[in-house]
Amino acid sequence: KLSASGEPLWSTYLGGGREDQILGVAVDGMGSVYAAGWKGGLKYQDTQYGPVPYTEGDSYLVKMTASGEHCWTLAPEYGGNQAVRDAALDGSGGIYCAGQSETYSLSGVFAGFLEKWTDDGPVPGNLRVTIEPPEAVAAGAQWRRAGTSTWRNSGDTDTGVMPGGRVVE
Repeated sequence: KLSASGEPLWSTYLGGGREDQILGVAVDGMGSVYAAGWKGGLKYQDTQYGPVPYTEGDSYLVKMTASGEHCWTLAPEYGGNQAVRDAALDGSGGIYCAGQSETYSLSGVFAGFLEKWTDDGPVPGNLRVTIEPPEAVAAGAQWRRAGTSTWRNSGDTDTGVMPGGRVVE
């Protein structure tokens, strides 16, 4: 963080020992800083307080106070390769993370995701599945989240779904 005149106020490192990247930064009304990105290392490194371990995963979101103190690190574990590419704030405590994950796609290519978080953790959302081709729908094809009992029609929405990779059958 730099002062208005360009003087350094504080600095820190995020990452471990491999390819770590900060891909997005947001600042709230209190001056707290949110950094989102991709990590290949195993720990958060604070220049003032030393290393702080966190769970293994590819994407992360870190919150720092305006004075540079570490508040928390979220390291969602979806499996496979994923990265939080950017973060934005809504002014009422919501933190939106946008990124990509190969686990959201059955074809082995990356698909985009958008999640909402608060300081308390992830916020539930909705999941809607459209079944293709139309002939499958006409033949009665339905879907459900693995581990649930409710079968749904193409285009139906499942509500209250927590962020993360989901298996649909």
